[in-house]
Amino acid sequence: MIAALALLLAGPGETFPDPIGPAAEGKLQCHVPDRARRTCQSLASYRPDGKGGLLNTAEVLIAPQASLVMRTVTPVAIRDGAICGPLSREAIGKAEFLVDGAVLDAEKTASLRATILDSWAAMLDHEVCTRYTVSGDHLVAHPAVDGKPDAATMDLIWVSPAEDYRVAP
Repeated sequence: MIAALALLLAGPGETFPDPIGPAAEGKLQCHVPDRARRTCQSLASYRPDGKGGLLNTAEVLIAPQASLVMRTVTPVAIRDGAICGPLSREAIGKAEFLVDGAVLDAEKTASLRATILDSWAAMLDHEVCTRYTVSGDHLVAHPAVDGKPDAATMDLIWVSPAEDYRVAP
């Protein structure tokens, strides 16, 4: 689903600045890839917002044991070579949740949104800026929260929708 959306919305001849240049070709960021299984802990795409900015659509595995995925759309900006944007209450309030690719019903979605808003409260509405370094045949994402580097890093690769990567445990 996210792959089709990325191809549809990254119009022909679209260009994006570094570090997300490959997104202009419809490529997706696959975070924590398992190349043998063609799975990712998250997939991210980027598209113009129509107002001179960018939107990031992210599908993130939030409960591996249940194959529960959260899909959010957030505004992002490129600043000093980093992708910057918030994980906001607003984005969680509009998030979709999927299990095995199927969107959950309104009741389950409302319950999950409430649970996440409560349990993630300390992490929400902070700006996250992510820089990338090359490590062999992949990139390493280095996030900073409100300007403070976070110790957590993630490997990622750019993948084409034709490669059929998906978010899964």
